[in-house]
Amino acid sequence: MTTRKPVLALGAVLGAVVGLMVTFGTAASAAPAAGDAASTTLSAGSNDALLACVLKAYKPTVGGHTVRAGAESAGCAIGYGYNAQLQRSRWWGWETITDTSWSGNSYHALSKGCKAGDTYTYKVYAYNRNGGGSVNSPTTRATC
Repeated sequence: MTTRKPVLALGAVLGAVVGLMVTFGTAASAAPAAGDAASTTLSAGSNDALLACVLKAYKPTVGGHTVRAGAESAGCAIGYGYNAQLQRSRWWGWETITDTSWSGNSYHALSKGCKAGDTYTYKVYAYNRNGGGSVNSPTTRATC
């Protein structure tokens, strides 16, 4: 009988990752034009290979009686987890009105119905659950 040794833990592999680039831009599922985005690079200051992981939070839009936005991750290591929250501004702070979570690389749409005549400022807050960074989308002030 042959005994197999366990494969190197994913956490040890991910431990080599020293950077996360966070980018935010404007609405819809297509990538924004270069002039419509800003970015911040977070780095541990090591010369080790960097992972080109991009987390985007898209500016919310309001159409009819629905607020829509999105968030995505691209170029990220398997096993990294992300959350995105569609939020509206209240007198006491930001209220999360819907959220989503995922692992790996993909786009996730967020939408929430809104009451006719209500006016709020909306944004998307997206973050890496593994502590690698966060981003706020540009805000949108709109009336349903």
